[in-house]
Amino acid sequence: MNNFNICKEMEDIEMSIFFDNGMSQMDFDDNFKIIEHSSYHDCSSYLFYTGWEDVEAPSHVSDCFDLSNCTEKDYRAYCIEQAPENMSFRDIVAEKNDSYSWRDGSWESLADEWMNVDGLPDAMRNGFPIITNAIGLYDCVSIHGYSQGDYSTVLYQVEPDSFLEDSSKARAVFTNLVFDSPLYACATVDGEEIYLDEGISDRYTYDKSELCDYIDKQELSDIAKEWLKDNLPEYPDYI
Repeated sequence: MNNFNICKEMEDIEMSIFFDNGMSQMDFDDNFKIIEHSSYHDCSSYLFYTGWEDVEAPSHVSDCFDLSNCTEKDYRAYCIEQAPENMSFRDIVAEKNDSYSWRDGSWESLADEWMNVDGLPDAMRNGFPIITNAIGLYDCVSIHGYSQGDYSTVLYQVEPDSFLEDSSKARAVFTNLVFDSPLYACATVDGEEIYLDEGISDRYTYDKSELCDYIDKQELSDIAKEWLKDNLPEYPDYI
């Protein structure tokens, strides 16, 4: 929208306000790695939050723990707990002997084999294994969109002194990045761009009154300010 060739008593103004679907896709690509796509049988998707610093995603379930404090006793107890009901302790020990150890950090050890057999998506769906003295390095939250089937589970590395320490804040940020589009609001006045979206507290929510307040703070003529405020949309389109 612009006032070109309409009013010569004020600055030339052009204003664009919309929810930016293209930027939404870019934000998603910059912040997530897809662990597993949705399928016909499961409409959920499983994502890893890399963040802007591009944190590397874990490859296996065992990568999601600091196991340095675990003992052979801890691994043995885990294997006994995870064994099928019809498997005797003698059978468990025999399988361990075939695997060389309860756990030695390799795929041949019994604890690693059983920990990683179902993969990350299964652990994200059903819960990560519980091993005495193991320290979890990652957390999971589920997020919902606005249509049937818009459902994702996000795995992320908990970082001190960040929004990731609070699962409710993490869920809100992930929901925006996966399912929402940020607002783009820019006015060009006599060739100078003014990014009106810098004046809003939530880039995913359109607040007309916030934009009006921000416009009033700009070094523009009163008539230009009134034109901008009068031409703000009631609700922006998605583009």
